[in-house]
Amino acid sequence: SAQVDDGGDGPAAVRSLGRMRYRACAAPDFLARHLDGPLREVLAGAPVVVFDRRDDFQDAFVRRLGRDGAGAARHHVPTSEGFVEAVAAGLGWGMVPKPQADPLLRAGRLVDFAPDLAVDVPLYWQQWKLDSPALAAVADAVVTAAAETLRG
Repeated sequence: SAQVDDGGDGPAAVRSLGRMRYRACAAPDFLARHLDGPLREVLAGAPVVVFDRRDDFQDAFVRRLGRDGAGAARHHVPTSEGFVEAVAAGLGWGMVPKPQADPLLRAGRLVDFAPDLAVDVPLYWQQWKLDSPALAAVADAVVTAAAETLRG
């Protein structure tokens, strides 16, 4: 647990929760149509699903491969469930959280087309330092659930 300055309204406590693994996924038919070839070439031109206009996650993945970013054809889907369903429906490829990807991978609705390039993102729980038993109980429940689900 760490203390951070919140900009003047009082200290906040920050607790590391672990890391969420994201997998580069696409629907099988999308993979066959758009991702046949070297990843660094095909991802730069393939349609992509993004959360919103500020979502840089897929672009950062493509930049790791040595290109400027993901393709210009973008579908903005600003809900977690909708994002995953859009990828599974074949609208584009996207970085899907492992807990959401796993059942769809097992069902054959998604393919992890770059299993060696998964991305782990650190997650944190931040809250005001208040003397609140209810808030402390919620924080403890979140940390416990994260320990069971996320990577250490």
